[in-house]
Amino acid sequence: MMRNLSINHYRKLKHLSLLAFFLCFSQALVAQQMAIDYTPTKKRESSFKVNLFKQGIIGINTLQHIDASAEVLRVQYDSSNGLQLSMSLFTTRSIWVGNKNDQLNLLSYMHNPIGGLINGSVVGKIPLSIKKDASFKIGVRLGQRFIQGFPIDPLYSRYFMDNYGSIGPIYQRLIYENARENKNLYLVFHPSLNVHNSSAKKREQFFDNQLQTTVYGYGLQLGFELNKTFRFSLMGHQLLNANEDSELGKFVFRFSTGYIF
Repeated sequence: MMRNLSINHYRKLKHLSLLAFFLCFSQALVAQQMAIDYTPTKKRESSFKVNLFKQGIIGINTLQHIDASAEVLRVQYDSSNGLQLSMSLFTTRSIWVGNKNDQLNLLSYMHNPIGGLINGSVVGKIPLSIKKDASFKIGVRLGQRFIQGFPIDPLYSRYFMDNYGSIGPIYQRLIYENARENKNLYLVFHPSLNVHNSSAKKREQFFDNQLQTTVYGYGLQLGFELNKTFRFSLMGHQLLNANEDSELGKFVFRFSTGYIF
């Protein structure tokens, strides 16, 4: 009883703070998981960039979560042959949680590539084919994130580390362009194989051993970007080796939309 009261009190306070967070970043919304490369051909020179608070993201999924994320830091290197390496630091907060199952709420963060209270990752894009209006690359992401939740026993720490990785092809295409009116429409398609790892102790504390220390699955992303300003993304993820008696192996859809400035 006392745990339920403390959880409800915490969630009310959290929602108020997250609303303030969302308002701060409402002018920087962008639905980006794998960034679109605007240059359709290879670059003449390599470039190196560092950005602070480059973007924000808002999304909703079928686990009844609405969340907002901010990219606090990005360090990116683009080579002249099309190779791209970047390091990003994200933070994600839930604006609204409609699911009463704490384990499924944690799953929502795991299925979001940039989810987690603190999420640091390294992304590499290896070019296989770069044409005038389209490119085909292999994307690799490795990262770690702190996820905040409610353990089965409230005496345990409310944080655990999720080590994750993904690999898969990235197909990008410029499907419409009107240079005179500065209008364009990009498409990106990115299927991936995903893996998550955490300690056996944390799996017991948060998931009651319904997940193994290492779990794997797959993901799909289909995105559109209009005029380099409005972006829409539909994603789906599923874990393939979750306990058959749990709901942790269910397929989860995520939709994101935003404005780039």
